Amino acid sequence: MWITQRPSPVGISRRRGSRCRPMTPGPGPERRRPPNPQGCPEQHEIALSGPSLRVAGQPTTHSQGSSGTDNLHTAHAARGLLDPHTEALDLPAPEPGSRPLVPPNAATALTWFDTEHQALLAVQRTAFDRGWWNRTWQLAWTLTTFHYRRGRLHDDVSTWQLAAAATDRLGPGPAAITARRHLGHACARTGRSTEALNHLHRALANADALTDRPQQAHTHRMLALTWWRQGDDHRARDHARAALRLFYALDDRPRQADAENQIAWYSTKLGDHDTARASCARALALYRAGGDRDGEASTLDTMGHLAGLTGDHTSALEHYRDSLTLFQALGHAYKEANTLDRLGHTHAALGHTEDARLVWTRAIELYRDQQRTTATRGTAAVGRPSLTLSVVLERSVCRGG
Repeated sequence: MWITQRPSPVGISRRRGSRCRPMTPGPGPERRRPPNPQGCPEQHEIALSGPSLRVAGQPTTHSQGSSGTDNLHTAHAARGLLDPHTEALDLPAPEPGSRPLVPPNAATALTWFDTEHQALLAVQRTAFDRGWWNRTWQLAWTLTTFHYRRGRLHDDVSTWQLAAAATDRLGPGPAAITARRHLGHACARTGRSTEALNHLHRALANADALTDRPQQAHTHRMLALTWWRQGDDHRARDHARAALRLFYALDDRPRQADAENQIAWYSTKLGDHDTARASCARALALYRAGGDRDGEASTLDTMGHLAGLTGDHTSALEHYRDSLTLFQALGHAYKEANTLDRLGHTHAALGHTEDARLVWTRAIELYRDQQRTTATRGTAAVGRPSLTLSVVLERSVCRGG
């Protein structure tokens, strides 16, 4: 059974770590909560039926109602389970009479997103068409972790494009910066680096104008990722270091770990192995202290890459396997594919030809599912197969497989 969330007069309360501040949506016409032209949705009992969710007597899309409020609150709770270390939103209260649902665990939350994904996209489009600007960007925010984990990168671009258009109508403020920053990040992940940089520079300029240090820090992180994808490792590390300084000033330990892991990765690309090793150690300690398994897995992947670069393929194998176990437990198919790609190279370096073939075959399946089949710089971590893996993919296509 799911837990039914009781509405509070101030909306959903913050449930993340005490160091994360809720984001307050900017002013918008929907803050006055226009009347629901179709009435308030009825309450329904939710049950689990096999691997999917069902609503007694109703299709699973019941929760969107006419305004999408119930789906918004449920999606917000679900994202909180998938990514408990991110900022929570300060949402308006649910519709009178509605009782948003809280999945009991992260696995159920992921299943709910799988089941309701198309409905949520439709709800966001409806919100935009009706001029509910805050709901439009808030729905994009609730979906972005799911999109990343499942490799639905083009869907992430689409939802943040709507979000950016909506927040442009709200005017300058944190919501507009958030939407522009996430749109830039989504564009970078799909290879649209020039477009990504335009969005991110605009977000940073607005954050600077408001002296919004959390937004500045997050945007520097996204700029680091984008410059790395462009092949500029020096500029990428500079932005990651700028983010780290800000996160230390904010005493935001989860994001300090993110920035440290980024610095470690870019340092491996620059041949600065000592810096990479030290940053990995700090990131891993912070992630484990905070119980962030996603971050821990990402750092173990970085450590595997570093070990391989220094010729310690046995340690690399151990780090990659530990990373892979965590990503698979989290349902993070996007990063699972990346780690499998690099694990294949490690097996090949150790002469484990059959093991390399098996893990690369699985990586290829995931890449195809995620439409990531064009080789670009930087191996799979960029979001595309490595050059070696692309040859394997091409040969499998030629064989009809």
